[in-house]
Amino acid sequence: ELRRQCRRVHDQFPETKLEISSGSALNADAIDRVIAFHREHFRFAGSNPLDDPRLRGLLHDVSKAPEAGLQASVLGSADLTLAADLTFVRGSAFFGFLTAFHPDHAKFSPGNCLLSERLPNLIEAEVRRFDFLCGSEPYKYRFATDEYRIDSVVLAPRTPASNLRYVVELARKWVRILGKRVLVRLGLRKPFQSPFQDQK
Repeated sequence: ELRRQCRRVHDQFPETKLEISSGSALNADAIDRVIAFHREHFRFAGSNPLDDPRLRGLLHDVSKAPEAGLQASVLGSADLTLAADLTFVRGSAFFGFLTAFHPDHAKFSPGNCLLSERLPNLIEAEVRRFDFLCGSEPYKYRFATDEYRIDSVVLAPRTPASNLRYVVELARKWVRILGKRVLVRLGLRKPFQSPFQDQK
């Protein structure tokens, strides 16, 4: 299926090629190209995390440390970017951080093609673990064989300001959860069920 999707992409866009920037070849322009594309084609409710200049600055800082393993990949041509991602490759592990694709060409599955065309390079680098991090996007389950739970812990001083921030963040979290449940009840959103749920 992945080969078929990639053939469709290259048949439709013959000049398409994969560019991967990593290590000393990873510069600010490569990162900014992926960031700009992701911000333009962000497809979820709410704000794009890359709208925060602190995250953009952090990515640029991390890129200066090759041992961090940050990579920027772009599938497209000089005139058209079809998909792009920012990932980390550390040792034998791949971590899919941020991915975006051009919505006008979604029927060609350019995001899947991007990841598929990266596989030979990753396998050659002896990557054996592929971690798509948090999120329940369908494409992750096409590549995944298992899932794990992520818990978070918040440490803060016992001050009125910290308590208020905690309450506000907790309220935002529950508003998002309840909002998703309401959309499911109204039939405007499909309920999510992990494909691994029956295996546990």
